[in-house]
Amino acid sequence: MQSTKLLTSILALGLVSSCALPGDAAWSGAHVNAFGGMMELRNGGDVTDINIDSVPGQELVGDLTMTEATNSVFYGGARIGFAPVEFVYSTFAVDSTQDSNMSAGGTFFGQPLGADFSTTTDLDISLNKLMMGMDLFNSGVFRVGLMVGVDELNFSNFSLTTEDGLSDGMGGFLIAPGTSQTIVSDEKLLVPMGGLRADVYLPLTGLRLGGEYSGISIDVDDAAIEYWDLDVNLNYALMKNVEILAGFRDVTLDISGNLDGAQMTAALGFDGPYLAVGILF
Repeated sequence: MQSTKLLTSILALGLVSSCALPGDAAWSGAHVNAFGGMMELRNGGDVTDINIDSVPGQELVGDLTMTEATNSVFYGGARIGFAPVEFVYSTFAVDSTQDSNMSAGGTFFGQPLGADFSTTTDLDISLNKLMMGMDLFNSGVFRVGLMVGVDELNFSNFSLTTEDGLSDGMGGFLIAPGTSQTIVSDEKLLVPMGGLRADVYLPLTGLRLGGEYSGISIDVDDAAIEYWDLDVNLNYALMKNVEILAGFRDVTLDISGNLDGAQMTAALGFDGPYLAVGILF
């Protein structure tokens, strides 16, 4: 109900806006803008209060701390519209393996942990954004508008693997090195989003500065989610239909509740600079 009211309000504000003018800016009139490039993506976080007991003998209980890792990933997207309406799509995915630590006092495969337990974590996730923007003001040099849409978070795999194993104190192992435990697998979350968009064109420079900020705090299925996404970029026109994009994306994701049968509280972060080539029509 709240999401429906938000969408209705945004559409109403956009429809009463009469300041959208056709022009030569990248957001004026009918326009298409597609881009692709690379992002140096940093990711890390903490997953606390984990409780997985769906498989007897393979219980995982405790807190997991993930160190920060950096990966080069593809970053792409597109914009299409006719002012004052614009649809925006972006995507990136990361499959990151990094050092992590299970807290003392928890259990792994039913065995109590007497000390911190060294593991590696595999996080394979993609983030896809689809938004509709409605300009409140649109001129040849500046625009500002509201956005509403949905983000798809696709957890292909989130698992941990023991490094040294858990010794039995007699030369053997209670848990062998290389033992893996899945936390979340093949889980998709569709998160409704609302936000703001602004762009400014710097005449005679070939430069355009843009940014958008979106997010929400909402309950999805059995989990409470806080999701915030910041994207700022500086675009330089190489020629009439080609530009270079240099920007920074910062996504924070907090989940508390049940995800794919696992109870947890997770605080994950994804951020980094990107460089891409865009084609405009």
